[in-house]
Amino acid sequence: MKKRLSISILLWSILLGFSVIPEALPLQLSANGTIPAWLVAGPFNLEFLGFGAFADSILLDETQLQPAIGKTEISDLTQSKTTTWQYQASNPGGYVDLSTAIGWAIPGRGTEKIWWGKAGLAATYLYSPTEIDAFLLTGSNSRLKITLNNQEIFRHWSDRNAQADADTIAINLKKGANLLVLTVTNSHSNLYPFLFGGLDLKWGFYARLTDRNLQPLQNIEARLAKTENLLDFELTPTIYFKKGNAGQLLQRLDLVITASDAQTEPFDFSIKINKKTYSFTLSQIPAGISRREVYIDEPATDIKASCLLKSGTRKIGKTVNLTRQQHYQVYLNLISHMDIGYTNTQPVVAERHIQTLDDVIDYCDRYPDFKWTVETTWILEKYRETRSTARFQKLMDLIKSGRIAVSPIYSNPYTGIISYPEMTRSFDLAKKLADEFGISFQAAIVNDLPGLSWIIPQVLNQAGASFLVCGINDFYEKYAVRKNIPKVFYWEGADHSKVLTYLTNAYNEGLIYGFEKDTTGLEIGLWQNLKQLKASGYTFDLVYLNAAVNDNSGIPKSQFEAAQHWNQVYEFPKIIISNLNQFATDFSAKYSDGIPTLRGDWTSTWDILYQSEPELFINHRAIQQKLISAEKLTTLDWLLNPEVLPEEKELSEAYRSTLNFAGHGSGLEYSYGSAEENQWAMANRVGNISLAELLAEEVLERSLYRFCVPHFAFEANGLLVFNTLSWKRDVPVTIQLPHLNQTVYQIVDLTNGQVVPSYQKNNEVFFIARSMPSLGYRKYEFVPGELLHDSPDLVSTSNSVENKFYRLDFDPESGQILSVTDKKSRHAIADERFNQLLCEKNLGKVASILTAATTQVTVRDERPVRLVLDIRRPGFLLENVQYILWSKIDRIDIEFSIDVSRLGNTEVIEEYELAFPFLLKQPKTMLEIIGGFLNPETDCLPSKLNSSFSIRRSVALSDQQTTVSWAALDSRIIALKKFGQDSQPVLYSNFINNFPQNWNRHQITEGLLKTRFAVTAQDGQFNPGFTARFGWEAATPAVTMRAPLSHKDPQENFLSINRQEVILLALKTDYKNGDLILELLNVDPQNAVTVNVASDLFKGKNAFSANILGKKLQPLQKLGGALIVNIKPNELLPIILTNER
Repeated sequence: MKKRLSISILLWSILLGFSVIPEALPLQLSANGTIPAWLVAGPFNLEFLGFGAFADSILLDETQLQPAIGKTEISDLTQSKTTTWQYQASNPGGYVDLSTAIGWAIPGRGTEKIWWGKAGLAATYLYSPTEIDAFLLTGSNSRLKITLNNQEIFRHWSDRNAQADADTIAINLKKGANLLVLTVTNSHSNLYPFLFGGLDLKWGFYARLTDRNLQPLQNIEARLAKTENLLDFELTPTIYFKKGNAGQLLQRLDLVITASDAQTEPFDFSIKINKKTYSFTLSQIPAGISRREVYIDEPATDIKASCLLKSGTRKIGKTVNLTRQQHYQVYLNLISHMDIGYTNTQPVVAERHIQTLDDVIDYCDRYPDFKWTVETTWILEKYRETRSTARFQKLMDLIKSGRIAVSPIYSNPYTGIISYPEMTRSFDLAKKLADEFGISFQAAIVNDLPGLSWIIPQVLNQAGASFLVCGINDFYEKYAVRKNIPKVFYWEGADHSKVLTYLTNAYNEGLIYGFEKDTTGLEIGLWQNLKQLKASGYTFDLVYLNAAVNDNSGIPKSQFEAAQHWNQVYEFPKIIISNLNQFATDFSAKYSDGIPTLRGDWTSTWDILYQSEPELFINHRAIQQKLISAEKLTTLDWLLNPEVLPEEKELSEAYRSTLNFAGHGSGLEYSYGSAEENQWAMANRVGNISLAELLAEEVLERSLYRFCVPHFAFEANGLLVFNTLSWKRDVPVTIQLPHLNQTVYQIVDLTNGQVVPSYQKNNEVFFIARSMPSLGYRKYEFVPGELLHDSPDLVSTSNSVENKFYRLDFDPESGQILSVTDKKSRHAIADERFNQLLCEKNLGKVASILTAATTQVTVRDERPVRLVLDIRRPGFLLENVQYILWSKIDRIDIEFSIDVSRLGNTEVIEEYELAFPFLLKQPKTMLEIIGGFLNPETDCLPSKLNSSFSIRRSVALSDQQTTVSWAALDSRIIALKKFGQDSQPVLYSNFINNFPQNWNRHQITEGLLKTRFAVTAQDGQFNPGFTARFGWEAATPAVTMRAPLSHKDPQENFLSINRQEVILLALKTDYKNGDLILELLNVDPQNAVTVNVASDLFKGKNAFSANILGKKLQPLQKLGGALIVNIKPNELLPIILTNER
């Protein structure tokens, strides 16, 4: 009878397409219809697509499975890359525990993920004597997908806790064998805290069968082959150690027993190692898979152990390899991640961090082992503004004692957005605190970004921070950073300085290690994560975890308490309640050797891709330039008259505002706040830019007026033009005369008395200030008289405009540029593709060139100063474009007016890009970023998977004969890519994007925006000094003041630098100490330079090289009024000059 039954099952299986092994053990459903026996396999990876969005497929196709006990399947999460179907039974309550069965699988090499998902499979063969309609009642933790006889019949694809009978699914069981497969998920959410009804730790399901009247089915059997009288065990060495009574380490071994039936008789289990035997008595063994913990003295080396499981006459013996396990020390870095305006409006975010620091001080008083890390000095600033001197002093004392660590950067700004001065200003508060309280900065931490710009290793070294922790958030980059960059490496900056860099799995990875759950959750979290690190090549015993609960959250009290409790139970892994400095010190001391070095830029894709708020960012770039000029002028005023104090307060507040704007955080997450809160969050961002703009203008106007006061006299209706750059140049000047002016003026250069060619229309005057002194001025006079019109180099026809250096040929109907010719070399540098408008939709999946329906083309004759090719396209996104050729200036200026009302509503992201295809043969491209000139082919870390970049000002494209230098004044995002018939990558400017409303990107919907560019060409290969200076000149207008002036001292320069490669980034003062501060930048990426920095203002001063915190390092050589300075490639060098007395 048994043989005929087996043959029948086999025939039914063949007919149904199943491969069921004969000799299946029939098991009746329980009294309530619970399915008693399953085959389980896993885990399998589930890709995480976004907030709450899992992919709904795994490596295997559930509709093609043929489960059988002992059968191997491919797994993408296990060390062996395989998983085996195992027998598992439901417990007396009807729950099938997947965690016990497959949750402890040894992980393989993989990518650290803060958001992860995995799935387990459970399968059973249901035998029905007749075809029957039934209900399948299920519940799962967490998501569930069900297939029956190779057809999907149910899906609940959202997170939930397991409750019996949560789902009622109508099914049809065929006569004979029916294959039922459940896919059950588990994810990071199962380790998260129980906030607002969160998930529990379980991974499993309920499943039972009823008839259509919801009465349990009685005549259905679960049949699984080769499970009769099944009894087996596995013994796995773990990473968990306790301290024995004699002080020895006891290692936990996990004993996993699989039994087809519950075993009520006690079992003996023994482990024999060498001559020592460890014996254990096991109580009853349940059906299915169960886990036990046994402890032995830690073996000194890898060793084989003889193991025996027995009860009466039943014996199972095995030899087990016990491999030596690491003694992990997990440094739990308690922290609150600062994200300005993300969870709440900016004032509330500030208050949350203030309240957290109050709690931190109290915890330090209550718990001697409590430590903390303050993520930014912005948090300290907010705290000091609202607390008493005594309270703040107590906080500083805790920092000095080492209980609290502080990262030295102000607001952790997006480094692809900020300027060099904003970067150095990010350390101003750190400098102030170091000077006032004597604190130091051993390490820095930057969280929640997929990367940082190349300047970071250099400025951290200058701040004394030799260690950098980055809590990477590269989910939207598909974990490109963690897949391509080691967890620990020396990051080498553009100037060859290095910082030991440690990547953590975001800022709240304590959650996925289980610190918000009970001890079992922590055991599972530590096992999964530490074993995966080991499999992925992480060999260190010291592991660092960021332990924030969320953005702008308070103390992770549960995690602190979990760590304390853990250490009472286990000796290893040891949880060290730590802070940033402690880990940096301990790790560097133990593992400084043998760590790889990576050199290159690592600018975050968040700084580059899909940028929004175009109006604010355009204003921000203008403010960056204006602040540099304003600071130089107010410092110069102080140098000329030390009794007049510089506007340092206003400058500091302006930089504070721009760093709040560019700081980590960009407005409320779309789902976090109300519409009103969202408006206030954006009002704060607009306010930061508006305030910075007003302050920059205030300092510029006041300092220029103050500078002009000694020159005031009623001798000339004058104009003073000031060049804030540190080299001589020709600069276009635009002057607004009084609104009611009716007089036509000549412009007379008071240096030589000659009339300067100018153009005047109504109350606006254009001219070119030639040979402007470096960091100096030139005076001019307005004299009534006829204007000069002689400009032989400016020529226009019906289809071309040209000056001494360039000719632009264009289509007079469409306005399309047909060619750009460099008259110096007599070669065309651009053709008809120049400035085509490319629109890419849906992340580049659709792309097209956009053209206007109607065009109006005119040439504005503004000779003798310039010619303007003016192209208007009514109703088009690029409403107007102007190509400007200046008399005897070797550059082309281009200005676009963008009608943002033409963007409209969109369902997908739209990226708008202007093409700049230059006719060069396989050009080498060099990009000026914050950190130095970058070769995109060699100077990016391996995680760079896109062709877009955030530049400061300029780009050079060079072949063997010609270099084209290109500058962007307003749009910092560029891409190097091919489109259409491009044979080589083309430079595109991504000047604006259009977003669906739910991206919450706060784009303006009306008005005009302007974006400007400049182009020049030179013979020969790339010259970093030339390209850098070109970008600075294009972006830095002259500063002007109309006033009655004297004829005396018609020009003067105050500082000069004799090397083209060296830029004066900043001229500022620590006036309270009488110190003058220069910041110099060598833009040459290859060569160190020796430079003379000359100024009469240096007389009577001693000069020192310094660091970013204002510490004097080495005295500098002086030769008369000149400093002799050696500067490394791409080095940013602060210099402090002090009075000799």
